[in-house]
Amino acid sequence: MSNHALLFSLNEIEEQLKLNQFKLLIIDSINNYYRSEQGDGKISFNKTKT
Repeated sequence: MSNHALLFSLNEIEEQLKLNQFKLLIIDSINNYYRSEQGDGKISFNKTKT
């Protein structure tokens, strides 16, 4: 998903949250994947992808 599409989706979710109460769990699986591949959870995604 592109950054623009993600931002659009998050803005839409924010509007829905104003109308309804629900819980939302967002999982950043790409960032977690790269960090676990490097073996250090403190390394940022930008550092590991280069």
